[in-house]
Amino acid sequence: MSHSPEAGIENKSYRDGWIAVHRMIRQGKSWSGRERHSAFLNTGGARFADVSAVAGIDLQADGRALARVDWDQDGGIDFWTSNRNAPRVHLFRNRRADGNHWVQLDLVGSGGNRDAIGARVEVVPRDAAGELRYVKTLHAGEGFLSQSSKTMHFGLGAAEAIERVIVRWPGAGEEVFEGVQIDRRQVLGQGSGAAQALPARAVALASSTPDAPRASGRGRVALAAPLPMPRMLYAQADTTASLVPIAFEPGRAVLVNLWASWCANCRKELDAFHEHAAELDAAGVDVLALSVDEEAERPAALKFLADLGWGEASGWAPSELLDVLRTAEEEVLDPLRELALPTSFLLSGTGRLVAIYRGPVEVETLVRDAALIDLDALALRDAVVPFPGRWVGPTPVADLLTFANRLRDRGHLALAADYLARLGPRNPEGGGDEATRSLAQSLVLLGADLTRDGLLPTALETYKRAVALDAELALAHQGIGIVLSELREDARAIRALQRARGLDPKDARTPYLVGVILARGERFVEAIAAFDQSLSLNPKNVKAHFNRGAVFSKQGRVDQAIEAIRKARTIEPAYLQAHRAEAQILHARKRLPEALNAYRSALALQPNHAGTLVAFGVAQVEIGDRAGALRTLQRLMPLDANLAAQLQAEISRVR
Repeated sequence: MSHSPEAGIENKSYRDGWIAVHRMIRQGKSWSGRERHSAFLNTGGARFADVSAVAGIDLQADGRALARVDWDQDGGIDFWTSNRNAPRVHLFRNRRADGNHWVQLDLVGSGGNRDAIGARVEVVPRDAAGELRYVKTLHAGEGFLSQSSKTMHFGLGAAEAIERVIVRWPGAGEEVFEGVQIDRRQVLGQGSGAAQALPARAVALASSTPDAPRASGRGRVALAAPLPMPRMLYAQADTTASLVPIAFEPGRAVLVNLWASWCANCRKELDAFHEHAAELDAAGVDVLALSVDEEAERPAALKFLADLGWGEASGWAPSELLDVLRTAEEEVLDPLRELALPTSFLLSGTGRLVAIYRGPVEVETLVRDAALIDLDALALRDAVVPFPGRWVGPTPVADLLTFANRLRDRGHLALAADYLARLGPRNPEGGGDEATRSLAQSLVLLGADLTRDGLLPTALETYKRAVALDAELALAHQGIGIVLSELREDARAIRALQRARGLDPKDARTPYLVGVILARGERFVEAIAAFDQSLSLNPKNVKAHFNRGAVFSKQGRVDQAIEAIRKARTIEPAYLQAHRAEAQILHARKRLPEALNAYRSALALQPNHAGTLVAFGVAQVEIGDRAGALRTLQRLMPLDANLAAQLQAEISRVR
């Protein structure tokens, strides 16, 4: 039987997988990598031929969208593609001259639907059979993230003339147009009954080879909404003492500069900072140079600073600090890039991130940006935007919850808890009641992760803060109950879970958790009732069936125990613990043939489970199958010598 309720959220590995996928997409990676374009030619009937190469389309561009259009207006359909790789857009011209005829039609509706979206067009060519017709519907969008031209193109093959065109207008009747010319582009106006020819226009297009610019990796990003940063600790260069927090002084800025002794640009930048130290100090900028050198390279870093006569603060950047700064970059920049050196972060005297510099930053840029920390929200918004204009939206605010969740997703649970605690009863960045509820929900998610990692006191405080924000949040009370259960405060745990049950009577997990606690305290009758409540809400709750069976077993109600555990097995055939529990119950009651079958089922799921093998071997000994027990011993010996010795002793007693 489970000894404590499961902590945290189900399917964490699934959630972590999606987090990793989205992070890779933001890094510019793709679902399918450098996949080539493909083109398939219908050869008649149900068969197609791959003509990607001969058509010149098989570029390794990892295409995403395609739009059809007669771009050069020569009567042949060209198309544009958008791609994940450069060039991001690509024009493919149709240069095939096969002598076939065509017609292009622009529809103009009357009333509100001027684009005639939804119109159904039939083109009836004049031919010997008299029954051939081409049918299309005008759509507002076609394919993934794309819309082709609204000019409707019909290939007519060898047809020399058009008998008529029939348009079924959306919301109206059918209209017939006669005198429509081949090899021309014409307008069909609703209610006109006649086609209006557009003048032919030759468009000369010159081929070109795209020259994608190389990304430098350098850049300056000033934030319109400065981001409050979490606790940041570093190791001072002249001491081996414990980590110390980055110090902030109101009215001044701190430039956290990441550098390495082997990085030439880093050394040049630090030289410039040192040369202009007085200018930076006058602008209110304190430089904190943090080396990312490995242990073996740190003497070289110290020597460089000493030779430079560096008088500003310096030290080493521990992994947590690097990850916090990387998370801040992830929050601000899209797409993501690997950490560049040097990279600098300008923070205000209140610990808010004001700007990020990838690559070397000029001193005059720092001096100019230092003035940003004194601006109010409206002035800052105007100052950081690189072009003029009129604002139509609200003043931007930092998304603190998203940043906290990023910290949590990267495994910095205690840091995220401390960060969220600093947000107070409401999100100081605005949002009102909705922001408060969002903060409470984020605290619940964080509490689940903290519980799963065994940080129980922090998890409990986190859940309590969620309740303080939203007293009606059932999951917060449930989380408190789970933590108190882990701390063996069963009475308080049950009260918290009962509160959660009152807030969300349809949640099957809460009575299940109560049942586990009651069973642990040997309050078997109440535990069975709690499991029954859970199963009435969710009859497929495998663990409720299993634990219900375990309680029956403790009461000596073997048949009911077996029945409950077999229900769990039926719902989840691969539930190894249920197979083993059934075998152990039957074994304890000396129902050896049934026990042996249950052991075999368990071993079919996990053939090398040493605990199951030794129990199986003992049961074989007890039923008189000494040869079978010896075979089991041979399987067990390479897995666990101690258990093998136990089984060998049992076999030795039987001659």
